[in-house]
Order: sequence, then C-alpha cells, then structure tokens
Amino acid sequence: EVRRTKPRLADEAVKLGRDRKAAATRVADAERALEKLKEEAKADTDKAERERSALQGKLRAAEGQLDWATSETRDKTAAWQREKKEVDAKLKEAEAALKKLQAERKEDAKKVVKEKDLATQRLRSAEGEVRRRDQEIEKVKADAAKAKADAAEASAAASAAKSEAAAVKY
Repeated sequence: EVRRTKPRLADEAVKLGRDRKAAATRVADAERALEKLKEEAKADTDKAERERSALQGKLRAAEGQLDWATSETRDKTAAWQREKKEVDAKLKEAEAALKKLQAERKEDAKKVVKEKDLATQRLRSAEGEVRRRDQEIEKVKADAAKAKADAAEASAAASAAKSEAAAVKY
C-alpha cells in the first residue's frame, strides 16, 4: 500500500505543484490586475479631482458673477427706487401746482364775473341816467318850445294890444 501511496503522492505533489504554479500565476495575474485597477482608479480619481477642481473654479466664478449681478441689481433697484421717489415727489408737486393754478383761475374767473356784473350794473345805471337826462332834455326842450310859443303868443298879443292902443290913441 505504501508503494501505491508514493506514486499517488508523487502525482498529487506534481498536481499540487501545477496547481500551486497555476495559483501563483493567477495570484500574479490578480496582483497585476489589482495594480492595473489601482492605477486606473488613481487615474480616474485624479481625473475626477481635476474635474471637481475645474467645476469648483467654475462654481466660484459663477457665484462671483451671481454676487456681482445681485449687487448690480440691488444697486440698480436702489437707483430706480430713488428715481421713482424723485419722480413721485415731482409729480405731487406738479399736481399741487396744478390744483393751485386751477384754484387761482377759478378765483380769477369769479373776480371777472363779479367785475362784469358790476360793469353791467354800472352800464344799466348809466343808461338809466342817460334816459333820465334825455327825458329832462326833452322836457326842457318842450318847456322851451312852450315858453317860446307862449312868448310868441304874448308878443303877438302885445303887438295886437299895442296896435289896438295905437288905434285908440288916434
């Protein structure tokens, strides 16, 4: 049995040697593959780190632009709000001036109407005075005409009386 065991052990030893060699080859292949994977992983990590770094730079630049745009917007908004307040103040002043001007024009119109009414009243009064004086003049003319007629009649009567007196004298 020992004789049988020796060849079998020798076969097993050869087989184990081959297996060990194959395992050593597989281990070496695995180590090479592992090293290659490590190198690839390191390259991928380096590449990802570079991309991350580049993206962080872009992000910082974008944030800077956003901050600038935000502050620019705030500045413009503040300027627009100041301009709006100024325009609103000017508008209120203009509206107040317009109301004042309208009130003044209304007062002026009232004064003009009062002056017109007063002038109309004075005109009517003057027209009444003219009519009254015209009537007085007509009355004086009529009285003068009557007095003239009376004087003519008296003169005629006096002439007739004188003629009669002269006729009685002769």
